[in-house]
Amino acid sequence: MHKGAAVVVTEMGKKQVGTIASAERGKLVTVVDTVSVIGSAVPPLFIFPKVHQKSHFVRVGPTQCICRATRSRWINDETFVDYLDHVIKDTRCTPYKQILRILDNHESHIFLKVVDIARSKGVVFLTIPPKTSHRLQPLVRSVYGSFKTTYNRAMGGWLRSNQGKRLTIYEKPALVKQAQMMAMTPRNISSGFEAKVNIRTKRHLQ
Repeated sequence: MHKGAAVVVTEMGKKQVGTIASAERGKLVTVVDTVSVIGSAVPPLFIFPKVHQKSHFVRVGPTQCICRATRSRWINDETFVDYLDHVIKDTRCTPYKQILRILDNHESHIFLKVVDIARSKGVVFLTIPPKTSHRLQPLVRSVYGSFKTTYNRAMGGWLRSNQGKRLTIYEKPALVKQAQMMAMTPRNISSGFEAKVNIRTKRHLQ
C-alpha cells in the first residue's frame, strides 16, 4: 500500500461498498442555470465563496461559463445583474425579439436595476409562487434530478482516481461540466416544459 492512500474498509462478501468522501468543509459553490424550451442551455454561472473572483476558478468548467464571488456564495443583486447580462448576450434578445424567463421570487430577481435592464433588452419575467418550483419550474422537474445523479457519479470517479487527495471547490466546475453533458440534453430539458404544460392542462380540465 502506498503511503497516504485512502482505503474503504467493509465486511467481507458485502456487495455494496461506500465511496470515499473528500471536500473542503463548509466550502460550497452555487451554480446558476438557464434552459430554453427548445432544449438548449445558457453556459452556467458559478458563485464561489470568495471576496474576489479569478478567471482560473472555472478554466476547466463548461465552455463560456462565467464566475463571480460572494462571501456567502449565494447570488445577490449585483451578481444577478451580471448573470442577466450574460443571458442577454447568449440569447441575443432585443425589445423586438423578446424572451420569457421563468424564475422564483428571490429578491435579486426584482432588483430595480434588473427590472430596468430586462425592460430595455426585451426580457419578460414570469415569477412562480413560493414553494411551487418542484411542480412548475422546468429545470427542477426534469434536469436537476438527473444532474444530481450524474454529478455524484462524476465526483465518485474523481475520488477513486485521486485517492488521498482533497476535492476542493476548484475541481467542481469540471465535475459540473461532466454532469451537464449527461443531464442537460435537449430531450431532458424539453420534457420539463412539457410536464409543466401537462400540469396546466390537467388543472384546466378539472
